[in-house]
Amino acid sequence: MDRKVFANSFAKAAVEMALLDLQGQILGVPVYQLLGGKDTEAAARGIRLKFVIGAVEPELAAQRARHMVGRGWKAIKVKVGRHEHPRIDVARLKAVRDAIGPDTWLSVDANGGYTVEQAVWVAPRLEQLGVVLFEQPTRRGDHAGMAEVRRRSGIPIMADESVFTPQDALEVIRHQAADVLSLYPGKHGRHSSHAADCQDGRGRGIAVHHRSNLEREVATAGDGPRHARHCQLAVRALSRRP
Repeated sequence: MDRKVFANSFAKAAVEMALLDLQGQILGVPVYQLLGGKDTEAAARGIRLKFVIGAVEPELAAQRARHMVGRGWKAIKVKVGRHEHPRIDVARLKAVRDAIGPDTWLSVDANGGYTVEQAVWVAPRLEQLGVVLFEQPTRRGDHAGMAEVRRRSGIPIMADESVFTPQDALEVIRHQAADVLSLYPGKHGRHSSHAADCQDGRGRGIAVHHRSNLEREVATAGDGPRHARHCQLAVRALSRRP
């Protein structure tokens, strides 16, 4: 598929996952077993899962966050970068923090929606609210811009849209543009290339954040068992930069 079809990673990942599911049914084993089995050590430690809050009005964001924390979620991610000025995002984050208290893990995701200037402006204000991870502050491919934000931000920066291929990961690392790489099978086209990105990241002292997006159970089954052995999970605030 890589030779015949350029990019289209989510479509290729869907085909691979369907084949993994079929293989598991034929062999009579769960997909996680095909991908290396359970990681009992990771299971014992527990893996923190995030609930995502959209770029909605502060009151609604706070209501949703409070509800989910009440149901047992330990981490909340809030979307930002959708408005003309990031002060609207600060208001949303303040409402969410007030709703969930000081001890719940809180991160933001701009999906590349900020300029460098906006990201630098908002970063210290988010830090004051206890935000511990700043995901994709600037547009995809602008490694120099994101590196500038990282240099001037007290919050660890995570690259998501900037990392689709192993080559992307190496460029992010070369520019020192991020503290964390966000990886998931759908974005990389299949589980195997996901693992390659993980190993590239770990080999250069950069943390890796595992996630699933549209892939649902098959991808989630592979994230923990296969990749947790190779990558450092970024489910906490980083104490220092690489």
